[in-house]
Amino acid sequence: MNKKQDFKHIIMNKIVEFTVKANAEKLENSNENHRLNSTLYEQFLTSKLSDFINEDKFFKKNKLSIEVPNTNKNCWYDFAIVSKGIFIPVNIKYCLGNEKTNVGTKMGIYYSLTGDLKSIKQNLINNWSIYLKSLKQNLSYENKSDYFFLFCSKVNSKDVFWTSMRKLHHLVPSGDNPPFQIIPEKNRFLFNKRSTEEQFNFIIKTLKKSLELRNKPFLEFKKQFEC
Repeated sequence: MNKKQDFKHIIMNKIVEFTVKANAEKLENSNENHRLNSTLYEQFLTSKLSDFINEDKFFKKNKLSIEVPNTNKNCWYDFAIVSKGIFIPVNIKYCLGNEKTNVGTKMGIYYSLTGDLKSIKQNLINNWSIYLKSLKQNLSYENKSDYFFLFCSKVNSKDVFWTSMRKLHHLVPSGDNPPFQIIPEKNRFLFNKRSTEEQFNFIIKTLKKSLELRNKPFLEFKKQFEC
């Protein structure tokens, strides 16, 4: 692990630690049903994280700030930790640990496998044809970019952990929800047994399987009807 990757892990560990505290505060001050829907929870947590990161000594010392996208826009991350030379996009997953949850965006894959943030920001790779072509052309095993997941349990406020695209151990192909789905409990621990090239191939092959499943009903239709 290089120093920048290790630093990112320290940042994510601090975010997990704070999230557990924020969850406890929410429960103490609420008379409502604690199991919020995902959107409300994400709004609650990003607001709390913004206050924390703007005041915390560690984040100030390292000149780190938080970027929260406009909630009216469909963004590929819920918040990002940013500084000079650092961009850590994070997807909050408020879910049950043993159920499949959607990755939700193909941009997280693209950023992790290419490091090409410019094309994403300029909306150059929105359709699948351009996206896949650009992914192949810009694939880089040397890039150090990653896409992070912050898993927060709906049933246990203390159960919070993070992982990232490069550390995912188990993926579920999904034709209904490409690029694929994740079972949080099967990805609780950072998986380090694949090389970068092996992990990239694992992700790409799962994406391929999802797209095959997505197209399967149409292929079956063509077998039965001539129109």
